[in-house]
Amino acid sequence: MQPTQGAGTATRFAGKHIDTVGPPVRNHTRGTVDLRLSHTSFQRQAGSAGQATTEGDVDMAHPVIHAEIRSADPDATRAFFSELFGWTYSDGAFPGYSFADTGAEGAIPTAIGPLQGGSDTALFFVAVEDVEATLARAEELGGKIVQPAQQVPGVTFGVFADAQGHLVGVAAN
Repeated sequence: MQPTQGAGTATRFAGKHIDTVGPPVRNHTRGTVDLRLSHTSFQRQAGSAGQATTEGDVDMAHPVIHAEIRSADPDATRAFFSELFGWTYSDGAFPGYSFADTGAEGAIPTAIGPLQGGSDTALFFVAVEDVEATLARAEELGGKIVQPAQQVPGVTFGVFADAQGHLVGVAAN
């Protein structure tokens, strides 16, 4: 099924409305890739894996959809970034976890929260169809599961380390 371009900055794909901001990004080897998803919610963007966004564009099956800073002292971390960048915060899915309002329209949803095992880290999350299958595949390729698949309202997520030790999150809804 081909996506269609709607009026204004809205895109429709398979009957779903996706808000976009700015022009598509041009990649010289793969054509035009539309990376313009708006900053609405981690859950909504996790559900967009595997969907093309505008007619004629290349399907980016696994976009980066979320970033978070996991901290032993999330209050101090929030205060630091608030003072440094002027970020404000809203409540997230569980106590101590909050989403940053960076003031930039269309920014990737970014959260600051408590540790979830391990040490302080900054992560990005990639949209996938199946979190458990992706974690298993990462292990097959020499990676290691750091945080097995778990669910919070509307989202399943997990974290793996690649073969070089870089931490990456994956999420689906």
